[in-house]
Parts: sequence; structure tokens; C-alpha cells
Amino acid sequence: MKVKVTYTVDYDQISNLIHEILHECRTKLRDASNFHFDVLQLEKTTKNIENVQQDLDLVTSQLEDCLNLAVGYVQTQSDLLPGPIDEMSQGEENEIDE
Repeated sequence: MKVKVTYTVDYDQISNLIHEILHECRTKLRDASNFHFDVLQLEKTTKNIENVQQDLDLVTSQLEDCLNLAVGYVQTQSDLLPGPIDEMSQGEENEIDE
């Protein structure tokens, strides 16, 4: 059973968290690629396939989580850095009509 959780970490730890999750995903993918398919033991093979499918489903969700974490990380980073000054917000009006 998959459960989505939320917890708090320091901003500086986000990239480490992403790398840890990615490492776990890579391990699951490696393990999934080594499953045994035996046509003479279909019951066991079916169970193996179901396990691989569950692992792949979890990897999919975790990769999406990593992407969301990275987007939030970059967005926060760009919010913390001063950006270019918008001329329109400084009260300067550019006339478009000629």
C-alpha cells in the first residue's frame, strides 16, 4: 500500500532528499529488471510480475515526487534571488499607440 506523506526539512537538505529518493528508485529498477520468469511455474511468475508492477508504480510516484521537490526548490531559490526590475512596476509607462 502506498501512502503519501509530508514532512519538513531544511531548505539546504532538499537536494540531498531528492538524491536519496532517486537512489532508491534506481535500486528498485535494477531489482525489477532481474525478476525471474518461469513458464513452468506460472503462479510464481504471476506473483513476480505483480511485485514488479507494484515496484514500478511506486518508482513512478517517487520520480514525480522528485520532480515536484525540484520545481519547488528552484522556485524558492528564484524567489530568494533579486530579479530584474520590471519597468512597468516602477511607474514608467511605455506608450504602445502611435
